[in-house]
Amino acid sequence: MAETGRQRWTERVEQWKQSGLSARECASQAGLNAGTLWHWKCRRVEVELSNGHRLRVPAGLEPVDMRCGFDRLALLARERVGHDPPSGALFVFRGKRATRLKVLWFDRHGYRLL
Repeated sequence: MAETGRQRWTERVEQWKQSGLSARECASQAGLNAGTLWHWKCRRVEVELSNGHRLRVPAGLEPVDMRCGFDRLALLARERVGHDPPSGALFVFRGKRATRLKVLWFDRHGYRLL
């Protein structure tokens, strides 16, 4: 059920990107909330690397306690962002005042935290 909802929102965000409309215009045409559309766009950040590979960077939109270690951040990635850390994505978390970031990723040796 969650995958179909995620797929549906992914399609909506792609339609919005291709339409050239603002978030508010696209959301009103589809009968959606513009804030929800922005939320899903922020969850779908992808970066293309110089070698041609695409890297997913799901961003946690809610602030987290910067004292959290990699185990707690991995749990938050599963609960809040909806992705599994060993999937190869980078997970970006921000502090309460938005002055600090933590980046979590998983490689063949285990979790890494920046």
